[in-house]
Amino acid sequence: YYMGALMRAEALLAKNPDHAGAKYFATTCQDRVKEMYIARLGSSTSVPRVVMPPDAIQALALDHRSGFLISLIDGLATVDDVLDISGMPTLEALRLLFELKNEGVIDT
Repeated sequence: YYMGALMRAEALLAKNPDHAGAKYFATTCQDRVKEMYIARLGSSTSVPRVVMPPDAIQALALDHRSGFLISLIDGLATVDDVLDISGMPTLEALRLLFELKNEGVIDT
């Protein structure tokens, strides 16, 4: 629900960057989607761990962004730390972490 609304708000902002309603909905939806991803990962202070063996990870069709996030997971850094260190847009990094968890690559 929120992702669809966010996509529509962002499309409207691409055409009209000053649209106040679209700005509000984009921000609200981004916050809700972020909360949903963090809840599914445990919390922002959860410490992700790589639980899949390296050879199994290599067999997956992961893109370079997912591989980069995996390289940041050291068993000490929290989800917040990984988000900060990655320099990636927060929602993108959270989505990728969530996908890695769903694929069994990481656990939190």
